[in-house]
Amino acid sequence: RSMVASSSLFPAFAAVALVADAFVVVPQQGSVVHGRTTPSPRRVIPCAAVVVELEKPLGIILEERTAGQSEGCRIKEILPAGSAAACADVVVGLSVTDVAGADARSMSFDDVMAAIGGAASPVALTLADLDTPAFCALKIVDDAATSYVSAEVGANLRRALLDGGAKVYDWKGTLTNCNGAGQCATCVVDVGDDAAFPPRADWEAAKLAGRPATHRLACQTLVPDAETATVVLRPPPS
Repeated sequence: RSMVASSSLFPAFAAVALVADAFVVVPQQGSVVHGRTTPSPRRVIPCAAVVVELEKPLGIILEERTAGQSEGCRIKEILPAGSAAACADVVVGLSVTDVAGADARSMSFDDVMAAIGGAASPVALTLADLDTPAFCALKIVDDAATSYVSAEVGANLRRALLDGGAKVYDWKGTLTNCNGAGQCATCVVDVGDDAAFPPRADWEAAKLAGRPATHRLACQTLVPDAETATVVLRPPPS
């Protein structure tokens, strides 16, 4: 379902609908579609937040980031008639995180529309990629061999290592591991003094008593929010 913002449907948006296609809005129906296909030639790429100032009519189609939730909106399509088409920083898939100084990340669809409709032209928008997962390049040290795995930030470290083909367990651990339940301590790794990894929880420290503080249970550790991180497999106890 799509609709054109107009004074009859949205009284607050009279200033937005000055021209046909001034600002078309599309509330998202159903689940979020991650693989977006639109007529626009521009596609989203991971980027830092950018601030743009766009004259009305903007010429962008918005959709909810999550259907029915107040989690802001993202750009679904860029129309040729509006000012956004001439701005290279406006890219399909970027989320609107701020409208004229108001934080839009927790706004409903209608609230984002109201903020844009009530803003003076040019409208200052902050755009950022909130949907493309970030990845960390894990350097994996296994005895004398070194390999690399690209893992999604926040993913379970044990799962990421196994999916990347790393030999997390020795022969005994292969036979007796608890399948990631945090009980057997056979998936121990050494993350060094990398501050990207948070310190061990007290129960994990107790499980690894006698081992250096840099030793972690891979099954209870998350891939850090960092560009790179080093993980040593099967470190000796001391």
